[in-house]
Amino acid sequence: MRGEKNRILEKKEIVHILSNDKFTAGYVNFMKEHMSAYRHSFIISGTFEGGKFIDDKNIYFIKKYFEILINPAIKRLLKQATKIIVSGVFNSHAAVAFFRKQEKEKTFFHFWGGDFYCLRDSTKRWKQIIKNWLKVYCCKRCAGLIFLIEGEYDVFYEMTHIANRHYVAPMPRNTNRKLRLADYRQRYGDAGARADEPVNILVGNSATDSNHHLEVFEMLRRFPADRIRVYVPLAYGEAQYREMILGEGKRLLGDAFHPIVTYMKYEDYVTFLAGMHIGIFNNDRQQAMGNITIMLALGKKVYARDDTSMWKRYTGEGKCIYPLSLIHEQDFEEFIYFDEKEKQKNEMLEDSYDPVKATKEKWSIVFDACCES
Repeated sequence: MRGEKNRILEKKEIVHILSNDKFTAGYVNFMKEHMSAYRHSFIISGTFEGGKFIDDKNIYFIKKYFEILINPAIKRLLKQATKIIVSGVFNSHAAVAFFRKQEKEKTFFHFWGGDFYCLRDSTKRWKQIIKNWLKVYCCKRCAGLIFLIEGEYDVFYEMTHIANRHYVAPMPRNTNRKLRLADYRQRYGDAGARADEPVNILVGNSATDSNHHLEVFEMLRRFPADRIRVYVPLAYGEAQYREMILGEGKRLLGDAFHPIVTYMKYEDYVTFLAGMHIGIFNNDRQQAMGNITIMLALGKKVYARDDTSMWKRYTGEGKCIYPLSLIHEQDFEEFIYFDEKEKQKNEMLEDSYDPVKATKEKWSIVFDACCES
C-alpha cells in the first residue's frame, strides 16, 4: 500500500485549463484513461454537466477564468504543478497574463485553430486589440506551444514572428464513444447517389466566416437545382453570420438549400454524414477536421482548399481529396464522380488507423519533453 502511494506521489502533476466545450469530455477522459503515467488535474470554465466524464476526480469547475487567480485551492494546484496545459486559448490567456513568472514559465498553450488565426485579421475593436496583444504577450513568455497538426506552427510564426518551442498533439477522441465507422458504411451503403435521386452535399461545419459559404453557394448554383440538396451545419458559431447565411443560402440555392440549425447527438450526426455523398470545405484555416475525417472514412468524396495545413496533412497521409478550385472546371457528372479505388483507399487508411495509439504517442512526446526540466 505504501509502495503504491509512493508511486502516485512520484508522478508528474499536469494541470489542464480548458473551457467546457464539445471536445472537453473527450480530452479529460482520454487523459484519465490513457495518460495515467502522469497525475492530471483539470480546471474547466463553464457549466458542469454530469455524466460526461469517466469520474469527477481532480476536476475543478469555475465560471470565469479570473477565478483561477483568486481561488486558493487552484492557486496551490498551479504552484505545485510540474506543467500547465492551456487547451483552447480563446479567453483563458487573459488569466495567464497575470500568472506569476514561475507559472508562466511552465505553461504551454494548446491551440485549436481559431484561437490563433484571429491574430492574422486586422481589427479596430479595442477589446479585440487588447485580447490579441495579451495573447502575443503570453505566447512570448510561456514555456511552449502545441498545435493540433503539422504545419500550424509555420502559419503561427508567419503571422506573429514568435519563436518558441513547439509540439503537435491532436484533440483526443472521446474514448466513451464506441463507434466503428466501417459499420456505418455497411449500414448506409456506398458514396454514390443513384441517377434518379438528388446528390446530398455537405457544405462547411459551422456558422463561422472562415467557412466562406457564399463562395461555395456560387459554385453550386450553376448545377441543376433538382439534382442537388445542399446541407449546411449552422448549429454553432456566430449568430449574425448564421442569419446572413440563412438568407443568402435561400436566395442563391432556393429549395436546394437545407440549413441544419439544431444540435445533434454525435451518433445521430455520424448517421447524418453517412447520408451525404459529397463534402465541401472552403475553410481557410484548420477547422472541420472531424467532419472531413469521418466523411473520408465513410467513403464520401471531399473537396477542400489546397492552401491550408489540413490539405497537407490529409494528402501527406495518402488520402484522396480534391481541390475546391476544381469545381469551377467540372460539369455536374464530373463533380459527383468518385473513383471506386480512391474511395476504397480512404476507407482502408482510416480502418487501419488506431486513433488512441496515435494520440497517446503524440501526447507522450509532449509530456515527456515538457517534464524534462
